[in-house]
Amino acid sequence: MHSTKPFTGNDDDSRLLNQLKEGNATAFDGIYQKYWKNVYNQAYKRLRNDDLAKDVAQEVFIQLWERKDDSPILQLKPYLYVMTRNSVFRLMERMGRLKMIEMEEAPKHVEDTSHADELLYLHELQSYIETLIKELPEKQQLIFRMRYFDHLSSLEIAEKLNISPKTVRNTIGKVLTKLKEQLFILKILLFFC
Repeated sequence: MHSTKPFTGNDDDSRLLNQLKEGNATAFDGIYQKYWKNVYNQAYKRLRNDDLAKDVAQEVFIQLWERKDDSPILQLKPYLYVMTRNSVFRLMERMGRLKMIEMEEAPKHVEDTSHADELLYLHELQSYIETLIKELPEKQQLIFRMRYFDHLSSLEIAEKLNISPKTVRNTIGKVLTKLKEQLFILKILLFFC
């Protein structure tokens, strides 16, 4: 027999989660009431569109209900954050608006943001990209780093390495294609987490 006691904003998340796993709709309503605004704000911060942010929030809570039996949720707030982020990515992908963060713009973004979650996400993304770069052949790594870390032009890189500017541009194109493919795979993995 499920408890019918109404939930308040002060209820413990673990109590809500335990009862959600039992299929308690009142617990789901409690989670919804407690976290809807947070989920909406996370989505709005990235989308800057009220209707789209509401759609994402709705999708997150539908997924939470549908996945309640799939895997244990240890901490509700971070779990909802990841679900929200993934839902925004999927929406942006469908809309064709997802763009790879350019390496030279990342530091400016970090300075402008005051949200710890954005800083953490950016750090994770940069760390993942750095890992991908280290897996490249040595010459591709060198050219990529000279272009995006040292901010050298294709001509300057060509002169330093005694190769043609076209070779530099082709190499950078290949590396960017590889990175985009790997980031796409990462998004797919995040979708299922």
